[in-house]
Formats: sequence, structure tokens, C-alpha cells
Amino acid sequence: MFGLSELKQTRFYQEVFAEGKEEGKLETIPQLLALGLSIE
Repeated sequence: MFGLSELKQTRFYQEVFAEGKEEGKLETIPQLLALGLSIE
């Protein structure tokens, strides 16, 4: 059975984690713009 540290080293975990971070950023951008923050 994989431990957590071994799981985090797999390509699948790293790709899913990166994709989740990307989606989180895309969801956050409109909220920040609505608050009046600039794109920069």
C-alpha cells in the first residue's frame, strides 16, 4: 500500500494537483476583478 509521501511523488498525483491549482486560480480571477483589483 502506498503511503502519503509515495503517493505525492507519482506523476498522476502531481498532474492532478497542478490541474487543481490552475482551476482554483481561474475561479479566483473574476472574484478579484469584482473587488476592483487590476489584472496586474
